[in-house]
Amino acid sequence: MFPYYSSFLSFFLFFLFHFYQVFEFADKFRGSYNDSIGPGACPFYCDISGYQDELLWAATWLHKATKNSVYWDYILLNIKNFKSQIEGSMSEFGWDSKHAGINVLVSKVNYILGDNPLSMSYMVGYGKKFPQRVHHRASSLPSIDEHPQHIECKGGTPYFLSGYPNPNLLMGAVVGGPDIDDSYKDDRMDATTSEPTTYINAPLRTFFATTTVIVLPLLISGFLIKMTTILTTV
Repeated sequence: MFPYYSSFLSFFLFFLFHFYQVFEFADKFRGSYNDSIGPGACPFYCDISGYQDELLWAATWLHKATKNSVYWDYILLNIKNFKSQIEGSMSEFGWDSKHAGINVLVSKVNYILGDNPLSMSYMVGYGKKFPQRVHHRASSLPSIDEHPQHIECKGGTPYFLSGYPNPNLLMGAVVGGPDIDDSYKDDRMDATTSEPTTYINAPLRTFFATTTVIVLPLLISGFLIKMTTILTTV
């Protein structure tokens, strides 16, 4: 087990070092790749949202990986400096826009899971209180066991308009979430707050996957090394 974690740590530190180098280069020589590779990316993958969100996205991950306050200070400073470039699409996440991912990583994941004024988890199935009327067709329609007859495309409208909780639990899905005043009305017709979109779920899944794949093995490795040291000195 020890050789695995030793090689894993070396692997992690190798990429972390190069991640730092790439970030320093990108921050020093700011600009859009449209200006450098041109037709190599456009017109299909043009940089539309700008480079500012990628810089914040990179700094956020570096802070998560290193806990170095330098990156946190960078985020706080440049969220203000880049405000005009990033405020227009704060709910988007994709190959060009990293805004929603930054929101998830910078804000506390605990808020999403219930540490908020409503004491409500915005992940379906997590905790005692979570959204019941999710904007999701399969979750809001009855199961084939309870309704074996075929449901036409528009046949789901009564279920969509119903005020009843979804009959099928969409376990693990994260909805759009509360309003700016922390209120949440749990209404499936309000897609902005109740829809579990891919660009909302992807950043959180990335965070959880990173915690599982990188942080947890390092913690286990440190624990095993510490226990071995204790046992060999007794």
